[in-house]
Amino acid sequence: MRSRASAPTTSPSSSWVQGTSEAGASLAIVVGIGGGPMGAMRANGMTAYFDDQSATPKEAVDAYLAGSLTPFGSDHTCRGH
Repeated sequence: MRSRASAPTTSPSSSWVQGTSEAGASLAIVVGIGGGPMGAMRANGMTAYFDDQSATPKEAVDAYLAGSLTPFGSDHTCRGH
């Protein structure tokens, strides 16, 4: 009987999240995020914050530091395109 190769246990979305988390990040500021990356972020103790107003990364960080960004919930995730 031939053995079937097992599927990878990490997806591309979870590997970038894991690498980012291992580098010390605890959050990401995003305009949109899918369920896979969102689940990977939660599994790695990270939080996604919504920001569709900032024109630059500096503005996004300033908005986060000011407390004006909302954490993403599972009802905010993309469900496929």
